[in-house]
Amino acid sequence: MHIAIVSMKARHKRHPRSRQRALADIAEEQASQAACLVGQQVRLSRTHSRGVSGAAISTTATCLGLDIEFEDEQRDWPGILGLFSPRLRKMPALMPDLVRTWTFLEAYYKAVGRYPEAGYVEAVAEPVTPSGSVLPLGGNMFLYHKVLTGGAHLSVVWCGEGRAPVILPEQVLDSVD
Repeated sequence: MHIAIVSMKARHKRHPRSRQRALADIAEEQASQAACLVGQQVRLSRTHSRGVSGAAISTTATCLGLDIEFEDEQRDWPGILGLFSPRLRKMPALMPDLVRTWTFLEAYYKAVGRYPEAGYVEAVAEPVTPSGSVLPLGGNMFLYHKVLTGGAHLSVVWCGEGRAPVILPEQVLDSVD
């Protein structure tokens, strides 16, 4: 599995959806070329948040979901996560743990088509998942999480082999036409 990240120099601000999609198109092309998968049957997942877009591509994963999100102090992360597990509404947690949990939820949903059970959510919320490591979720399902430069969190959930994905060097652009 290959993951490409493309971002604008002006991060943290909201960008038009068309610009986000253009960045995701570039990331998809980069991931596909790096994996030598142009024209092949693949699993693909795309995401974007505030000037950062990504694409994950694989020929071996049977399910695949990718999400990127920024740490945003203005969001009620405990309230949002409490919708998936009431315990998380009261659980003291650091911002990185909350955002990692949110990106896991979104990536899981994209991969499987439903949100995970509360037990999975609570396990991922615990601050024991170091950035850049593969976490087995059971069966042949895995989670990889990484904190990107600038405070963005990337999570990918997939079904298949438990090898860590190849994260390509981030491409930073001044503009997208």
